[in-house]
Amino acid sequence: VETHSLATPFVQPVPPPRAKPPASKYDTSQAKVQDGHRGANVSVSDSELRSPASMSSARSVASVGASDRAPWPSRIYANLRDFGYQGQIFLVNPRQEKVYGQRCYPSLRDIGQPVDLAMIIVPAVHVSGVLSDAEAVGVKSATIYAANVGDGEGADSKERGVWLKNFFATSKLRACGPNCMGTFSYP
Repeated sequence: VETHSLATPFVQPVPPPRAKPPASKYDTSQAKVQDGHRGANVSVSDSELRSPASMSSARSVASVGASDRAPWPSRIYANLRDFGYQGQIFLVNPRQEKVYGQRCYPSLRDIGQPVDLAMIIVPAVHVSGVLSDAEAVGVKSATIYAANVGDGEGADSKERGVWLKNFFATSKLRACGPNCMGTFSYP
């Protein structure tokens, strides 16, 4: 146990500042990353090193699977609303016209405005359709909450996992999941 009197206050030493690496280490415009799955060279700008800003700082979100009765979509919507999310929130459910007293769109294709993040809170069997819609309308990123999209032992889960892998091999859409609770960012 350390004790310090007022006459000799405890002061932590400040480490010296780190030197920045040469600028060339930050220049990724010509860099190549070896893709272990397909064996093709993929440029860094087109690879997994794209900015995660559309997930961590989304200016607009779509809650796909929004429902007054489902606990997860309800809790997520309440958190966005109650904790001061400043962006637009679009609710999506093909069987509802209004959810939480707000307009509800039948699909991502019907929103007609940019969406940074699609929160996909639907059963696993519907994930591929929602991701296809998201890519078609230019959604930047998606969080896939469903399980059994390649992470389960059943044949259906494995088949959905193969589809997901093939989809993301060519898509510019960033994703978190499947079987994921999402991301968050401290201000």
